[in-house]
Amino acid sequence: MSSRVSRWKAALVWCYGLRNPFRFTIDPYTDRLFIGDVGGNTWEEVDISVGGENFGWPILEAGMPTGVGCFQPLPPFQAPILSYWHDPSDPTGGSGFYAIVGGPVYRGGPIPNRFPLDYEGIYFYTDVQKGWIRCARDSAGTWVPKLVPGQADSVNWAKGLGFVTDLQQGTDGALYYTTYNGAFRRISYPLPVSGTPEVPEASPARPRASARPNPFLAGQTTRFTGMTGRLSVFDPMGRLVRRLDAPEWDGLDASGNRVSPGPYWGVSGAGVRLKTFVVR
Repeated sequence: MSSRVSRWKAALVWCYGLRNPFRFTIDPYTDRLFIGDVGGNTWEEVDISVGGENFGWPILEAGMPTGVGCFQPLPPFQAPILSYWHDPSDPTGGSGFYAIVGGPVYRGGPIPNRFPLDYEGIYFYTDVQKGWIRCARDSAGTWVPKLVPGQADSVNWAKGLGFVTDLQQGTDGALYYTTYNGAFRRISYPLPVSGTPEVPEASPARPRASARPNPFLAGQTTRFTGMTGRLSVFDPMGRLVRRLDAPEWDGLDASGNRVSPGPYWGVSGAGVRLKTFVVR
């Protein structure tokens, strides 16, 4: 990296070594970033990021050497939590191509019609070319397939869905997915469930930052906790809006004008700590 690039620009690099990440999902309980990374010729993978990881591409694909470059020994890298290979005998249909679509970590919360408690913390993912949905659970640090009653078969939670392009959880506890031909569908649990899920602790790898109030009106002041030192504020295009000597912002740009409504990002000058906040 050029010595002309300042530290705050370098701090905007969250992680690297990804080939074609398709659908990022943030686990709202742990702040971990779940990434579906579309592979090249052989593998699809899912990665978890808390910041600063090297996932290996183009030297590695799902932890397997690609034959690109002559790096010996291999640099340190973060292995994916799960992967699957491009199986020419795959019976799920679709084309001969693969393209993973990262989905949500299921967090039902106190929603009356959420999925049963056994689903809490399950990660869902799909493949745009294959028409299935699969799920996995963290078992002592190893993500393994999660079998639930009524699923399509021993591998797929659901199948025959067409070319799925996105998969997310709604605020009502249901799963929603879209397809290439424009369909928008909902998967819900038919019966009410009881009990309260156990809330996991936030990832200790990175202190959590928060802003209060958020959202806020330009002209008010939002103050950040979990962030120290100077604060740099950026707009959705990545343009610097303002630099401040303390982690608080009044919604004005460097010229003293009110900024337009929308999302903005704050970057701490004391390390890679980012916080999204909204101006109304």
